[in-house]
Amino acid sequence: MKLIQYNIKEICFFIVIGTISFVADIYSGKNKLYNNCREPYLTLSLLYLHHVIASFVYFGWISQNKNILFLHLITVIIVILVQLINERRCPSTEVVNKKCNISRNNYLRDFLYFLRIKNFQHKSIQFYYIYIFIGFVVSFVKIKLQK
Repeated sequence: MKLIQYNIKEICFFIVIGTISFVADIYSGKNKLYNNCREPYLTLSLLYLHHVIASFVYFGWISQNKNILFLHLITVIIVILVQLINERRCPSTEVVNKKCNISRNNYLRDFLYFLRIKNFQHKSIQFYYIYIFIGFVVSFVKIKLQK
């Protein structure tokens, strides 16, 4: 029972981080990016879910729970595969951008966006992918070190 409560607390942590990221995104838009979206409830719900999943991808490695770390590894693999199939773009970002008439070149405005990690690259290597890879490795090592 204690393990289930701990898992729920960790999941709530990622939801809270995603919620903070979502609110920062919504309220920091210089020209209110999301004011004129088509299907606003569906579009903003997708945006919110995207922020929660992105927060888990970015911070899932913090967990001490083997199951959550394993879920983190799977989630990172899925995200990278989906982006590779879609020309290194996230399909949900593309849907939101299209429905809100935002340029296709805009990224999800989340923690890595505000820290300018998404915009920073050296030659053809984006630091975004380096950060994701490091988190993946940390999760992998933590799983291997647990008994």
